[in-house]
Amino acid sequence: MAQMWKLLGTIRPTTTKAVMAIQAPRGMNWVIRQRIIVPVGVVQVKVSMFHDPRGRTYDEHTALLWKYQLGPGYMPFNESNDLISLEPETGSIGVQVDVPSAAVFHFYGWEL
Repeated sequence: MAQMWKLLGTIRPTTTKAVMAIQAPRGMNWVIRQRIIVPVGVVQVKVSMFHDPRGRTYDEHTALLWKYQLGPGYMPFNESNDLISLEPETGSIGVQVDVPSAAVFHFYGWEL
């Protein structure tokens, strides 16, 4: 049976600090299949994305994507080759931008 994909979360960070983007709710496991990052506005922006199974550390050691450059005229970053499992209340995906509000992150997948 094919999995039904759905939007699991969207975030547009308004700070340059790493923030939690999504976390599976209590009693539910999520599988993230696709991550799309869209540049917003007319400035260059460096984006980072993190996966910490404990949901605590967002730095270069937990980075899935580290200071990736996006900007006006760039194609959105679209990654769908790897599956990421999020356990309820523990694992999380974090994001960071070097220019506030300059990128939107979208996460698609399914619930288990």
